[in-house]
Amino acid sequence: MKIALDAMGGDYAPEEVIKGALLAVKNLGEEIVLVGNEIIIGEALDRLGLEKDKMKGVLIHHAPESVGMGESPVDAIRKKKKSSIWESIRLLKEKKVDAFV
Repeated sequence: MKIALDAMGGDYAPEEVIKGALLAVKNLGEEIVLVGNEIIIGEALDRLGLEKDKMKGVLIHHAPESVGMGESPVDAIRKKKKSSIWESIRLLKEKKVDAFV
């Protein structure tokens, strides 16, 4: 199963999201697609001492926009069509992933 994961969402993202993705791959054997700003994810990987080319079972899908904690969810959904949430939904709709978290 291939699961899209909003790498930009939640507290302490994207570092904690990346750690969780690696645990899911290790313990569940699922393939994870981290959806978010590729530059920010890359910087987080550097801080964690990880190389994206060597993360077996984890892929990165670039989404240039993200929804901030203080933003109206309705406004963000309407206006940020390239956000990690929208990109994850699109991947699911196009059957490129099997689930979205």
